[in-house]
This record gives sequence, structure tokens and C-alpha cells, in this order.
Amino acid sequence: AAVRLPPNGTAEGVPRRNGCGMLVQEGIQQESSMADELCNPQPVAQPAATPAKPGARMVKCVKFGKEMPGLDYVPWNGELGQRVYDNVSAEAWKLWIEHSKMIMNEYRLNPLDPNAHKLMEEQMEQFFFGEGAKLPEGYVPQRTKG
Repeated sequence: AAVRLPPNGTAEGVPRRNGCGMLVQEGIQQESSMADELCNPQPVAQPAATPAKPGARMVKCVKFGKEMPGLDYVPWNGELGQRVYDNVSAEAWKLWIEHSKMIMNEYRLNPLDPNAHKLMEEQMEQFFFGEGAKLPEGYVPQRTKG
């Protein structure tokens, strides 16, 4: 027999996939995790005088050392997330995402583990604001597939 879905599109008690492809079940309390933050970022309120346009906000990027389009949202909770939002370009954030995938895989981190979250936060701090965070003069990012 087929499962009959209610108007909201999910059957009660049947797991579904969230925006990141993770299985979730309605009615079950889940811890906030790094995966939630990466998959469901919180939008930043825009000033009333400035209409929100993706890519329109400019920042002096700490990674590239020049004015570039900034992020459209605070990508991480807390003070570090605000620093990244204020000082990191969208292009530099893409570099971090690729670097963070490598860290997660190399260290075999579980994104739901609070210790992994702490390690990723330390790595992000180092990547953007630590010694050697600036890219070499003349750096050209690799072209992505697709």
C-alpha cells in the first residue's frame, strides 16, 4: 500500500531528506550542528535604505586583499561568523568550502560531533585570519568542474 501524504508533503513518522540530503524525522528534536549551519545559513537583515541584492555588498577581503563581493549571509554562528561576513569575499568563502571538505575527509570528522565543530572553527580562524592566510601574489583559483 502506498503512503498517503498530508498537505505538507511528508508522512508523519517517515524520515525525509533536508536541504543537505541528511535524513530527518518530524517530531524528533535534533542538535544544532555544523551541517545545519552550512546547509541552512541564517540570512542577515539588510538596512532599509539598501535593497538586498545578491553579490552587491562589497568587502575588503582578507584572503585576496582587495574589494570584492561579500557573502549574502553570516555563514557561521557567533563572533567568528560575523568576522567572516564582514571581511571575507564570496570567492574566498568558496576556497574555504573546498578546504573544509579536505579537512573533514582527512581527519574523518563527524559534522555532528561538537569536537569536530570546534576543530573546524579553529581551522576557519586560521584559514582567514591566521598567519599565512593571505594568498600568494598573482594567485589564480582553479576552475571548478561543471
